[in-house]
Amino acid sequence: KMGIFTKSGRSSANSSNTTIIAAGTKIRGELQVGCRMYVDGEFSGPIDSTSIITVGKNGYIEGDVAAEKLIIAGGFSGTADCGEIRILAGGRVAGRITCKTLMIERGGIFNGQNRTKKLPIEISDRSQIETPIRAINNTSDNVTCFSESSKVVKSGS
Repeated sequence: KMGIFTKSGRSSANSSNTTIIAAGTKIRGELQVGCRMYVDGEFSGPIDSTSIITVGKNGYIEGDVAAEKLIIAGGFSGTADCGEIRILAGGRVAGRITCKTLMIERGGIFNGQNRTKKLPIEISDRSQIETPIRAINNTSDNVTCFSESSKVVKSGS
């Protein structure tokens, strides 16, 4: 393992650091990352992160990713289990993703399966239940949005 040390011999790494895989760099392996990660090169293999992974416009990740947040402006292929996934304009995702929040900007491409992590919902007053959610089909972007549940709960009580 490599690290940067101070004169006292202690590591100078902290949670504000960023691991960078620069453009032109190709890495194959397994990573456990405790700080932000930015990929503008290519990485192949599993990544386990407690922070944010960003795939730059020139970047590409192939493998299984677990992270707090995954932001994709380049390419991603594989499986992802994250709290939040954002596919930016120009971003391309192929595979299976599981997340609490999925955001796809106009121009972002998602080809695969999405499973939304369900949040526990407590309903104490049935009058808070509104009408069922209707599917929205935007054919210009080939995006169909829908909810797995058929009801919406008003926030705040």
